[in-house]
Amino acid sequence: MHFHRIQATAHAAAALVLAAGRRTELAGAAWAASLAIKWVPVVPWVLWLLHRRARHQPLGLRGFAVAAAALAAVAFARFGDAWLHVFATAANEGRRPSSIGVPAWLGHLGVPHRVALAALSIALVIALAALARAAWRGRLELGIASGAFALAQERLN
Repeated sequence: MHFHRIQATAHAAAALVLAAGRRTELAGAAWAASLAIKWVPVVPWVLWLLHRRARHQPLGLRGFAVAAAALAAVAFARFGDAWLHVFATAANEGRRPSSIGVPAWLGHLGVPHRVALAALSIALVIALAALARAAWRGRLELGIASGAFALAQERLN
């Protein structure tokens, strides 16, 4: 489990390095690999896209699409359509309460689970909207975005 987190982070970091070196299509491919390993990097990726779009810089979407298609083809070749069940499994897992994470910690303080989830969701939406606005205006805060997203998760994975 931890190895997947490290792999996803390494691919996201590679995307940033490649983009800084003007290898945007390879950066897009690295983002696709990162998201194929773990879905959590979607938040920094969207903020990165907003930041680059506001600056009229290439987004690497062709590289992303080619890599995503290649990864899907490999998954279909190896697992057939069985790998698509991962999405249902993730959705079911997300509905189960956990004993770790901020929602659980708030529960230990007496806050009902649904209230904790609603409050964290609202706070996350506000934080991500502010970070998206900042990215559009030229200030990319990927660390803050990732930290806010991690704190709002049901499980700290």
